[in-house]
Amino acid sequence: MKNIKIFASSVALFLPLSVWADGVNLGLGFHKGSYKEDQVSDVNTTGLMFSLGKNFNKNIGLEGRFIVGKGTDEGDLKVPNLFGTGTHNERVELGLEYLSSLMLKGDLGLGKNSSLYGMAGCSNVSLNASFPNQNYDFSDSSSGLSYGVGAWVGDRDSFTVNIEYVSYVKSSDYDYSALELSLRFIK
Repeated sequence: MKNIKIFASSVALFLPLSVWADGVNLGLGFHKGSYKEDQVSDVNTTGLMFSLGKNFNKNIGLEGRFIVGKGTDEGDLKVPNLFGTGTHNERVELGLEYLSSLMLKGDLGLGKNSSLYGMAGCSNVSLNASFPNQNYDFSDSSSGLSYGVGAWVGDRDSFTVNIEYVSYVKSSDYDYSALELSLRFIK
């Protein structure tokens, strides 16, 4: 909740700047995340994405993102049996609490109505997990380098529809990536 307040405060401070700053874009989108870990079956998360960016020219931009998780998904965790007699599956419910990210974007500038781009930056992912059979909950946060690719269609100077694949965190414990669809409003 604290991070949501920080993000809302940041947007409230910078939103008035977007009224007179050329190249500023605001975005709203859908986030479909994928959590992968060796001992856990793949779990999918969903979220609502907010973005605020600044295009320095038609090829380079900087963008901040904040994603609020929505709901949980179930997976199976492989747990060793007592005395080393194999494993059993334990149900786990996993959800995205929030994700914050800062990305540098490089647009190939293929045209006024569509293009491809790459992005790189850093992200912080906060996940929560619940083990209903054990009555146990915990949250984990991980930061790391992020990268991705995307495409947009629309009018470069006013409104675009974007689709992206982003690898947000690759750690020794797990990988978190996402497919995202968003609308961007550009000043």
